[in-house]
Amino acid sequence: MGKSRATRRGKQLPGAARAEARAEADRPPPSGCESCSPEAASFTGWAADVHPCVQDMKVQGVPLWLLGITFVLCSGHLRGLRRCPISMDMRHLQESFQDIQRAIQANDTFQNITILSALDSLQGIKPLDVCCVTRSLLAFYMDRVFKDHQEPDPHILRRISSIANSFLYMQKTVQQCQVQGRCHCREEATNVTQIIHNNYNQLEARVAAVKSLGELNVFLAWISENYQDGSAA
Repeated sequence: MGKSRATRRGKQLPGAARAEARAEADRPPPSGCESCSPEAASFTGWAADVHPCVQDMKVQGVPLWLLGITFVLCSGHLRGLRRCPISMDMRHLQESFQDIQRAIQANDTFQNITILSALDSLQGIKPLDVCCVTRSLLAFYMDRVFKDHQEPDPHILRRISSIANSFLYMQKTVQQCQVQGRCHCREEATNVTQIIHNNYNQLEARVAAVKSLGELNVFLAWISENYQDGSAA
């Protein structure tokens, strides 16, 4: 009799295990993810602690590997939106230029032509493109304008050299941001800098250099606007 009951109990165990498994499967997911599968719900709980970008995602029926890839891409995009910090004494830069601005502009023989001054699109640069445009314009002045300009006045030359040294420092900082993936160049930013180069190419190199130096206040004002308090977009 005892042996028969033990046998029946042994046969009942697999059925009980299956019933418990079914109950576990039918158990509703945690709050905040009522429509998720238990597997996806557990991922949502983890993602909620990691990044708000993933919190808004609907994970029903989405494989975990796809959510993981989306999270990585989302994080990378947000890193690209971080500002590229540039610590620079803009007041000193502007004072250095103002000291020589009138003398340089007096040598500009084509007053009816502009390279930067009429570039309204420079003011419409989006925060995501600021780093790229900054890098391109710094290279424009360092690689073209300062090299093409021939200045006989020692005082003006010293001021230009001081500005060039400051630009070189900013170049190194922006290059570090580029290495870190925070200085992407989109089509809008590329188009703006290409317009500046096209305007420059329409003039003889020395003439274009003088005009670009005379319009340096446009670039300095734009830098001050986008890099206030040592920050950058």
